[in-house]
Amino acid sequence: MKLTAQRLRSLIEEVVKENKNNSMLLVEGSKKSKYMKIIEILEGKIEAVNSIGIMSGQNPMVRPVRDFENRDRKAMLEKKLKESGLSYIRIGAVFGNLPEQSVLILDPTQLQMDKLCRDFQQWGFVWGEKAHPYTEEQQPHMVFSMQVIDYENDMGWYRDPDSKTTAIVIKHDQMKGQKTDFSMDPTSGKKFGLPLYEEE
Repeated sequence: MKLTAQRLRSLIEEVVKENKNNSMLLVEGSKKSKYMKIIEILEGKIEAVNSIGIMSGQNPMVRPVRDFENRDRKAMLEKKLKESGLSYIRIGAVFGNLPEQSVLILDPTQLQMDKLCRDFQQWGFVWGEKAHPYTEEQQPHMVFSMQVIDYENDMGWYRDPDSKTTAIVIKHDQMKGQKTDFSMDPTSGKKFGLPLYEEE
């Protein structure tokens, strides 16, 4: 079959149409900002996402390192995620006045999060899991907890006893003046947070 310009155009249109029907990102990509996509994932509104993990490969064990090392760590973490077939969204964060580039990982298992944290010497990770409601009135939502890596064993993690579980997502308008302990969409600079610890 001869590939004419018309035939090529027709094939491209078919692929685009097929992708639009199958891809959440393509369908919503032009309509919603990155920040709104992040918020909808965290609020459990994206049907295809049932769990999330938030972590960084930078600043191992909450210890600042040189900029070039943090750049390498970021690149290595993203490479490892791609090799593992895990989708992720780049986010930023500031915790304990220590800025870092993090990732919001879509549909990982806790075992995968444990392995990634150990590979990058991380203290822990934020875990979110969709809670399916028992009543028709309540929509599915994510429940979050702070998980600590159990370095006394070769594998394992536990919920930080000083933390609490939460289903609340704090949005930018409530965090405008926040100088530390927040995450953000680096594209827009808009902040978001999860109240995993009681305010002192």
